Amino acid sequence: MLKNRLFASLRTKLLVNIVVSMFISTVLFIFLNNSLLYEMFVEKISFIQYQSYMRWVFLLSIVVFIFIFSIIFRQTLHYIREMERGIKRMASGNFDRLIKVKGCDELASLSQNINKMASELKQKFEDERQLEKEKTELIMNVSHDLRTPLTSMLGFLQAIKEKRYESSEELEEYVDIIYQKSKRLQNLSNDLFELTKLTSSGVQLDNQCVSLNMVIQQLLNEYESSLPKDVHLRKILSSEEIIIHADIEKFIRLLENLISNAIKHGLRPGEIVIETRIENNQLAVIEIANRSHEITVEKLNNLFNRFYQIDQSRSKGGSGLGLAIVKSIVQIHQGKVNASFKDGYFSITIEWPLASEKNLILE
Repeated sequence: MLKNRLFASLRTKLLVNIVVSMFISTVLFIFLNNSLLYEMFVEKISFIQYQSYMRWVFLLSIVVFIFIFSIIFRQTLHYIREMERGIKRMASGNFDRLIKVKGCDELASLSQNINKMASELKQKFEDERQLEKEKTELIMNVSHDLRTPLTSMLGFLQAIKEKRYESSEELEEYVDIIYQKSKRLQNLSNDLFELTKLTSSGVQLDNQCVSLNMVIQQLLNEYESSLPKDVHLRKILSSEEIIIHADIEKFIRLLENLISNAIKHGLRPGEIVIETRIENNQLAVIEIANRSHEITVEKLNNLFNRFYQIDQSRSKGGSGLGLAIVKSIVQIHQGKVNASFKDGYFSITIEWPLASEKNLILE
């Protein structure tokens, strides 16, 4: 469609330029012809001279036609050459310098489309480079997280095989360490598998209408019995009923990750605050906060990256995938998540769309 419009526009411009050039050259021809006729009429020149002069007038008219046509059409030709140079730059991989859009005709529209295509290609290449970088980092991190416990397990297994223990209690301690390392490997593989599923394009959601406060209350009832004695749980649940549309299994996984993270990494004696509210009659907000040492903005920005841990010593035994899983679950539900630190409290805030009337009717 654009190709046909472009050709039609170029044809129109070409015809207009020809008509204008021909008009000017014709006017010049008529003016000179009349002048020569007048000179011949008053017998200042002969008919033979008149014919000779008219040949030069005709040639002059042709030159004027070509000159005027080239001047008028030169701007269009220059713009086309500029577009050609821009396309060649893009073909060589330079997407930073775009084609300057001039006017509002089909050529300008074509330039805009070319620039849009260049911007999309640039973004695509940047995304591919970022994806490749993330894949490399993922392989390195997985290798590190697998190698560390495996090395430790092999060492203890070697000690057991060679009977390098002095008592049954020491043997039991070795077995317990191997078991704990095995559990960590199992957790890592489970988290990695879960994250891979969540970030794949074909992820399936079993969405249903869920009462947010009810789900959180039921989950907290389960946690309260096993909560450390020096950790206090404070709930600030909205008095309004909050209904969201979510895959309940994945939503519970999200809450478990956040609560476990708050218990594991919060200061002791500690407090975990869980708050729910509605904002702008469109969003359900879930905020989970715990007492914490100060966290820099740089660390907060990296928290949701795969395998990132504030405690680089990894002494807590986590996989470093918990918050990455949280972010993926929130994103596939069209929500947002961010981390902040204020007044001694580290907070994770989730914005989740409220269930629409259509969802409620279907339920």
